[in-house]
Amino acid sequence: MADGHLALTAAVFRIEKTNARVAIDANTVLLAGEQRADGFEIGATGNITPRWQVFAGFTYVDAKITDSPTVAQIGSRFPNVPKVSWSGTSKYKLNRFLTVGGTVTHAGRRYGGTTTALATSIPGYTRFDLFGTIQLTRRLAIDVNFLNVTDKVYYDALYRSATPFTYIAPGRSMLVKLDYHF
Repeated sequence: MADGHLALTAAVFRIEKTNARVAIDANTVLLAGEQRADGFEIGATGNITPRWQVFAGFTYVDAKITDSPTVAQIGSRFPNVPKVSWSGTSKYKLNRFLTVGGTVTHAGRRYGGTTTALATSIPGYTRFDLFGTIQLTRRLAIDVNFLNVTDKVYYDALYRSATPFTYIAPGRSMLVKLDYHF
């Protein structure tokens, strides 16, 4: 398969942060904590056939507070970090003038908070995008992107100030780009 033109990747990681923000009380935040994110990611990139390309990735992250002057925070998750996220893109060249494709993107449930994840959360989501390129001449092309084609309502992030709030992500939209190579 793929005639040797497919790359598979994998990584295991640990990220440690010292002097992380820690909420001591409702009005005081100190740079006195430690955080750690352990995880892995896998990916695939390449050509299935000379006309068909794929790009895919999966990430798992376990992000926690490992030390804090506020003992109750130790072991808490980071706010706005999903444990699981993945995406995949497939692109197919129909002929020398027309290329079409699509992308699916997923992010898992995320919990709100300022320095630690709280009980409030926003659901995970899966979003679908479509795209195409029309090559008009050797130097001129038109790119068309249809984003969030199912008009899925989802949230970019969950924030906490005096009252938790969210931002709704953009709905269905279309972008058109004229691309000229000099």
